[in-house]
Amino acid sequence: MPSQNTFADIPNNTASSWWRDPGLRINVLFCAGLCLCPYYLGFDSSLLTGLQALPQWTKYFGNPTGTKLGGIVACLSLPSVISSFLSDFIARTYGRRYALWTGAVLMVRSQTTIWPPLWIPSSRPGSGRPSSLLNVGLIRISGQIIGAFVNAFSTSVGMYVGSRIILGFGGGMTKVVAPPLLQETAHPRLRPILASMYYALYYAGSILAAWLTFGTLHMSSTEWSWRLPSLFQVVGPILVLALTAWMPESPRFMVKQGKVDQALEVLAKYHANGDLNDPLVRYEHQEIVAAIQAEENNKNVSYADFFRTSANRHRLAVLVGISLGQNWIGNGIISYYLSPILKTVGITDATQVVGINGGLQIWNLIMALGGAFSVERLGRRPLWLISTAGMMLSNAIIMGLSAGFTQTNNHSIGVAVIPFLFYDIAWTPLAYSYSSEIIPYEMRTKGMAIFVAVQNIGQAFNQFVNPIALAAIAWKYYGIYLVIEAFYLVFIWFGFPETRHRTIEEVSVLFDHQAAIRKSKLGSSGQDVPSDGFDFQAKALAALDKDQKHHALETEHNEHKV
Repeated sequence: MPSQNTFADIPNNTASSWWRDPGLRINVLFCAGLCLCPYYLGFDSSLLTGLQALPQWTKYFGNPTGTKLGGIVACLSLPSVISSFLSDFIARTYGRRYALWTGAVLMVRSQTTIWPPLWIPSSRPGSGRPSSLLNVGLIRISGQIIGAFVNAFSTSVGMYVGSRIILGFGGGMTKVVAPPLLQETAHPRLRPILASMYYALYYAGSILAAWLTFGTLHMSSTEWSWRLPSLFQVVGPILVLALTAWMPESPRFMVKQGKVDQALEVLAKYHANGDLNDPLVRYEHQEIVAAIQAEENNKNVSYADFFRTSANRHRLAVLVGISLGQNWIGNGIISYYLSPILKTVGITDATQVVGINGGLQIWNLIMALGGAFSVERLGRRPLWLISTAGMMLSNAIIMGLSAGFTQTNNHSIGVAVIPFLFYDIAWTPLAYSYSSEIIPYEMRTKGMAIFVAVQNIGQAFNQFVNPIALAAIAWKYYGIYLVIEAFYLVFIWFGFPETRHRTIEEVSVLFDHQAAIRKSKLGSSGQDVPSDGFDFQAKALAALDKDQKHHALETEHNEHKV
């Protein structure tokens, strides 16, 4: 097995800082577009928190509480259970980009009465040209704007819920393909940070929604206090379409489709400013080709493959664990139900609630970005453990303070809970990036489909149950989260391997390598992983060495001719 720092030592035709390099600037710009995919979800969670504090919204929709409020919130999550598997099919058949664009369009197009064709696949899926996307781009963007108006001008609970169902359907599609596409196109030295920023920018939407509702709070005599913030839900999808319109297809997908030379051109253009003989680009290309060839035995990959080997069962356990944990370690209750939570500690003033929500989102973004920039320096495992332990401690203190308020009715105790609500978690930057990097190429979108489906089932359950449980048992509800967080500390300690300083190909086979080691220690006969283990890295290094020697001989020959 090669050193985990191998790729970092290979020469590369790029500047030391990405902002000084033309190829890397474009690469980062494309990745920024992908990172804005969760904007809709962050905007929605913060928007609903703010709307619950706005008298005009609660009055217009009949003062929803308990089951009714849970239904309004949860209807965004359940459609993703279906759309995630549709996204996997499109990504594997037509390419990552088309699944992404289809999801972005569906987020609002289905809310209109006009339904033109969603896409016409390009004859060159890896060309990097927008083809039909450019032809209908303005129509799609206008559809997004119309959809935002439909949501903002809802006249009934049914209409409001309907728009949220379609939004969740399209949003689920983007969450399946955006993380893999980001992992597969980002420069390897930037990949860990960019991939971790994907869900961290969830808070870009949260911040905008929180402060929009704070700004419209004074409009108490008009319905525009909640309609105006709702209009801005269109900002994220427009930016995603604009920033990814000229994005190339994943080089991994191109190699899988037999477009090996085309994949090399894309890697050279964005990872080495067009230098086809760049050592790092050659290494990446050879590693990708070797990895895809090693997976050729799995041409007909199915979801059942996640149960067929110990390595894949391990991957599945981590995927399901993270997807459920995102909502079940205590953050879900704060994301959507901050207003009812603050009521349990005596904070009921609308201005205070909306202001706390706005401050919380800014703090969340700072902490999430801090985690994203620390993934290579500190490692994934320490961040997972610190984050989960911190959430456990925070919820224990919140539980104690909430209980204290119910007994003493002392508002100073209620105010003291606020700093602990301002604790962000490393689960934000790591959830999608870690999940998408541990899965081999052939199973990556299928794994993310499972991740998104399970996540949204857990989220819908949580969103529906939280207001009911808070109303019934109040502060005692935090005790359930303490038990769950204790379980996750043990699970992370024993089940989450470290992945820093590795390329995505090296990370994706890490579980197979561990499974092979366990088998050898147990003296087990037979194998459930390829016998060559990490051989494709060795093949890539050998191919790179051969390329460099050939290039040196060619240069020497040309010098003799002169």
